[in-house]
Amino acid sequence: MKMRNNTEQIEFRSESYERLRESDSTPVRFSYIRGNVEGMSLTEQVDNNIRRYAMLDPSQRERVIVGLSGGADSVCLLHVLRRLRDLGRWQGDLRAVYVHHGLRAAADEDERYVGHLCRTWDIPLSCVHVDAAAYAAEHGIGTEEAGHILRKGIFEESAVSWEREAPKEAGMIRIALAHHLEDRAETQLFHLCRGSDIEGLSGILPVSGRIIRPLISVTREEIEAELTAEGIAWRIDETNEDTAYTRNLIRHEILPRLLRVNSVALPHMARLADAATETEAYLSHMTEEGMLRCRMEDAPLGITALNIPTLQREEPLIRKRILYLGLVQTCGRKKDIGSVHVEALLGLLASHGSATVDLPYACRGVRHTDVLAIVPAAMEGELSAYLEGRDFPCPTTAESFCTRRFPYGGDPSLIPRNEYTKWFDYDKIVMPVVFRKRKAGDRITLTTEGTSKPLSRYMIDEKIPKMERDRMCLPAAGEEILWVPGHRISAAFLVDDSTRNVLEISMIRKAENQHGRNDQRTDTGR
Repeated sequence: MKMRNNTEQIEFRSESYERLRESDSTPVRFSYIRGNVEGMSLTEQVDNNIRRYAMLDPSQRERVIVGLSGGADSVCLLHVLRRLRDLGRWQGDLRAVYVHHGLRAAADEDERYVGHLCRTWDIPLSCVHVDAAAYAAEHGIGTEEAGHILRKGIFEESAVSWEREAPKEAGMIRIALAHHLEDRAETQLFHLCRGSDIEGLSGILPVSGRIIRPLISVTREEIEAELTAEGIAWRIDETNEDTAYTRNLIRHEILPRLLRVNSVALPHMARLADAATETEAYLSHMTEEGMLRCRMEDAPLGITALNIPTLQREEPLIRKRILYLGLVQTCGRKKDIGSVHVEALLGLLASHGSATVDLPYACRGVRHTDVLAIVPAAMEGELSAYLEGRDFPCPTTAESFCTRRFPYGGDPSLIPRNEYTKWFDYDKIVMPVVFRKRKAGDRITLTTEGTSKPLSRYMIDEKIPKMERDRMCLPAAGEEILWVPGHRISAAFLVDDSTRNVLEISMIRKAENQHGRNDQRTDTGR
């Protein structure tokens, strides 16, 4: 990395910012001209972005961590946020975090430079060293993606650490990243080339959780002009010129050609990104409502079961999005789940009778009469029992189980006290619930403070005969046993004042299966 500007001067020029001091907090309406906001300085644009996208609350103290690489973008971001704070446009504390990826010898010089910059501006700095190459090799990804993942984790860890240092009264913590207008356009094009839907057209979001991007409407040219005018040096990373990286190819070869077609393409793409963000938010809301209509709430935990007649009544776009949402929820991730898998599920909808399709992450799509289910392969037995209208039989035992889920009304007197029906806090259970015999590694939590004991030791302490231990059927979430029938339930999932949803598990004896359930079972239902 080279140094841009042959000067060690790091200071603010004495300029008047009366417009900022005198203006109220109402965002200025954007009027794009050649990628700029008409009549506004870069500082005013950033101030406007902060208010337009509600990045910071001027009426409250805030704490901001800036991801600082030493390049022009992040140096400019730190400079402008410091200036706006000094002008009283926001109040709170600034910190910076530098991540050394261990990939370039010049990174040592970058680290020294950001250290000098932060000492000059009296801004606390944390420098973190990682081995991006080793992480990339371990996870089978490129070093660029590895660096992104590691930086994201470090910024979040820094925020959590700061939260521990001081109470919430010290202010909410934001992570400020220096993505600008070209970065947003590059990401849109990258998503389009890779294959994307409306969400991908948003490019880089101005706000995402605790992450804010105050430079999102500012061009790279404006950033360098601001630093040059203020006499502030920055570092140059030669790898940003290497078009072997996809984003650099888009930045240096594709975007310039687009700007030859239309010199104001960048702000037009930014408007599309904002419109796509609003559209995606609306469609996500409609999809969630549609999922509530279509989902069969009595299905076993970990399985997404949809009522086909209800699903067919949804608008085609919402129908596809419900299927995608079901895929993501069941598989537990978005990566490698795409339109081809949604189309496969649509094929099941168009079929008749029973049919199946293979899905990513060892999941399957199953159609059975009027039910479309997305199920992990390990739970196909539970799905079969559910689809056949039976309870969940446990192999080699005389018991079977049934479950239901419902909102908790807040009345603890309704919690069953009999030995055949137990309630659990549904939202505390992360892993899918299965019904099986014991295995090595199983534990049961004994206290609400988290004290647990190996299941084998618990059964010995309770003097449960070995023959009974080996044949006992147990509801389990991963290695955590929810219930040892006839003895106790796990304290990890107790219903309490914070409970919103209840998982009810009922055990049915062989005689009940054959001759009907007794009065204890009349409250379980399906």
